[in-house]
Amino acid sequence: MWSVKWRSADGDRVKRRLGHRAWVRSGPDGRWVTRSGRPRDGELTEFQARRLVPQFVADAERLFAAARTRAKRSSLPTKPTFRELAHAWLAHLETVEDAKPSTLIDYRVMLKEPDVPYQRGTGRTLGRIMRPLGDLAAADVTREDIDALLTELDKQPISRRTVNKHRATLHAIFNFSRFPRPARPLGRRAEPRDRYAQAPPGGSGASRGLHGRAD
Repeated sequence: MWSVKWRSADGDRVKRRLGHRAWVRSGPDGRWVTRSGRPRDGELTEFQARRLVPQFVADAERLFAAARTRAKRSSLPTKPTFRELAHAWLAHLETVEDAKPSTLIDYRVMLKEPDVPYQRGTGRTLGRIMRPLGDLAAADVTREDIDALLTELDKQPISRRTVNKHRATLHAIFNFSRFPRPARPLGRRAEPRDRYAQAPPGGSGASRGLHGRAD
């Protein structure tokens, strides 16, 4: 079996099998010499093996570099995702602030994962917040991310009050975190006058925008 030895980019000595048997035999002096005739399938002469070495080493070095990159990334502290932040916020509401069960239910509905089958019927959850934001690092969520989400909600057959409840929930989640809140998003949606008196779950503070005031 042909083997290849070289020193890798990080200075380590490397030895790898080429993956082909050597088309050689032992000579009178004990040295390996090329057999006569055409090599069988899976066997290479020294000349043929040497032609494969540059590409073989280059491919191996790419794999080593990718492994080093993965190891470096795994050693770095990972940023919590928006999903993790939202779940921590819900736990805080339940265990520390002792939020009402109806309030918790309302928030959990808004923060459900997408495409989860309903317990009854054939429908699936929409995951209006978690679908676009759930996998993002919470600290990396930008104004554009929030604006895009709210703009998409504006297009859906839901009331402006529902859009504002989602907006207020996002405000509360980022206000709970230590991360800087995304810059001012699109303004609070105007609701019909006869509905201003209805405070969304979480009290009057939940009706504020992402910067803690009505726009």
